Amino acid sequence: MFILKWFRVLIAIVMFAALMFLFIDISAIAPLSLHYLAELQFVQLLLRGGLIGLTGVFVLLFVTIIFGRCYCSMICPYGILQDFISRVAKLFYGKKHKYSYRPARQKIRNLIFVLFIAGVVIMTFFSTAVIVILLDPYSNFGRIAFSIFQPINIFINNLLVSVNDFIGNNKDIFQPRAIPLFDVSFIISAVMFLLVMFLSFFYGRRYCNMICPVGTLLGFVANFSLFRVKLDRSKCIKCGLCEKICKGECINSKSCIVDSSRCVTCFNCFSVCRKNAISYLSISLVSMNKNKNEIAKENKNEITNKNTNENSKENKNKNTKEIKPKSNADLSTIEIQHGRRRFLRLSFLSLLFSSIGGGAMQSDDPYGIDPYNANSNSTDNKDDKTDSELNVKSEQLVSDTAGEKTAVIETKSDVNSSVLNLEDNIDKASRVSYVNDTIILPPGAKSLKNFQSKCTSCHLCVSKCPSRVLQPGTLGNNRNVGGSSNGGIAGLVQPSLQFDYHYCNKNCTVCGDVCPSHAIESVTAAERELLRIGIVNFVKENCIVYTQETSCGACQEHCSNGAIKMIPYGDPSKNLTIPELHAEFCIGCGGCESICPVRPYRAIYIKGVTVQTNAELSYDPNEKQQTIELDFI
Repeated sequence: MFILKWFRVLIAIVMFAALMFLFIDISAIAPLSLHYLAELQFVQLLLRGGLIGLTGVFVLLFVTIIFGRCYCSMICPYGILQDFISRVAKLFYGKKHKYSYRPARQKIRNLIFVLFIAGVVIMTFFSTAVIVILLDPYSNFGRIAFSIFQPINIFINNLLVSVNDFIGNNKDIFQPRAIPLFDVSFIISAVMFLLVMFLSFFYGRRYCNMICPVGTLLGFVANFSLFRVKLDRSKCIKCGLCEKICKGECINSKSCIVDSSRCVTCFNCFSVCRKNAISYLSISLVSMNKNKNEIAKENKNEITNKNTNENSKENKNKNTKEIKPKSNADLSTIEIQHGRRRFLRLSFLSLLFSSIGGGAMQSDDPYGIDPYNANSNSTDNKDDKTDSELNVKSEQLVSDTAGEKTAVIETKSDVNSSVLNLEDNIDKASRVSYVNDTIILPPGAKSLKNFQSKCTSCHLCVSKCPSRVLQPGTLGNNRNVGGSSNGGIAGLVQPSLQFDYHYCNKNCTVCGDVCPSHAIESVTAAERELLRIGIVNFVKENCIVYTQETSCGACQEHCSNGAIKMIPYGDPSKNLTIPELHAEFCIGCGGCESICPVRPYRAIYIKGVTVQTNAELSYDPNEKQQTIELDFI
């Protein structure tokens, strides 16, 4: 059994370290292939749906029914985090840190589990993910890693930058980075982290066995596991050492009973038992019935002894303590007799909901649009034109002159270069205010409904975004002033794109590659190049060409799809040009918005689309294109 414990510890350390490194890595060292570990998580498989997702769910349930709740102790990073906190508590308190058996809070567990199932249904059909976001263990771990541990890593990095500068080392070993500010995501993460720290520090796996819906479901299955931890009554001396070290609070040493629904198979109890009275064996139905009869017989003898010695004070106290196993024996008998019925009922409901949700989420786009159909023509797509008509003014949509060729422009990475060419005395204040309450979804999200019905806000895509344009949402409704809109409470802290300082590189597909629940589908580089995530809008009254009569053109220089062209404006002697939009070519990358110098309301900005479609090509792909490299001096 010593081997089992250290095998469990090794798997847990590898799983936890890999996922933690994936979230806090700020230098892009971690291989993206580590995201496959995130796809092993229970809720992510459940929400993914389809053949792969449901097969993964059944595999985890099958493993649980064979070996018990090994998922909670070896695969779930939130559970492993609790083990680390419990270990710290033991180092802090030493031998004084002890656990004790506590009855299962079954009513609370069932209530939260039913609430979670209701949350999955609501999330699937009504795109409101608040309940699942708050209860999913992996997503809570991801937000804690991103909002708390990654800033700590950034702080250490910046400290090393200061040390490097102080010693006069000219080599740029470390690059300074901005530490994320407090937001809704940080507040939620901090609250959950404090909660799990408190429960783990003093009560071990109390969170897993009382609050976590995944732990509750797997606990139901573990009641019928083939292999389970068992106490041998013939060897046990009831010393209580196993009970004091059990972080699941599931061992009753007085009655030699182990509550399998709360045992996470950590095997810590094996290391303290001096009589080898603890085993991890296969239990058949025959042995279960035998143990049930033996327990009932022993309880009957104990009650008889209590009645015969009722007049003795010492025997009365002794028998009063020994009468407690009756309730535990009854509990064991009830679990054997009624546990199967309760398990089948709740498991059927959960699998039914997951099947319904998986089927709905695997269906085609609700609006009947397939943005990845290579044979589709965006000019024949009615919804594509509808988005263009809604988001762009009719006078801004001027078609290209027939036969005109547009050069493919490659801009340098310094997005502030054009702004530096502007004179310092130019007034860059906005003239016209507006509310941009649209959500710009990550490329591959397909539609707003699809994204909000699958995303659990684990923030893995946010932590891996190279340009940092993916940010957690807020409860605000103005993306340009005060943060990114996410649809209010319906998409609490779900990520969206913000183009305040950077833009979404059309060659980047990282967010879709790492999303464990497939709320963001993986797309190829060719599909990404024309995938529309937003549409450009222009407010002429805010443009400095209009307000200050000075040249700019930064938006056109940073548009790589030819959606913005500069046309003559005003007095011909001043050689001024002003943007003209061709929204049919726009993919919503945000290059124009990120470079626009006007504040706080920019002259040009991106509005999100509810359904991601394909934009048109602004040039003939069969003709050789001229490549222009812009050099800003």
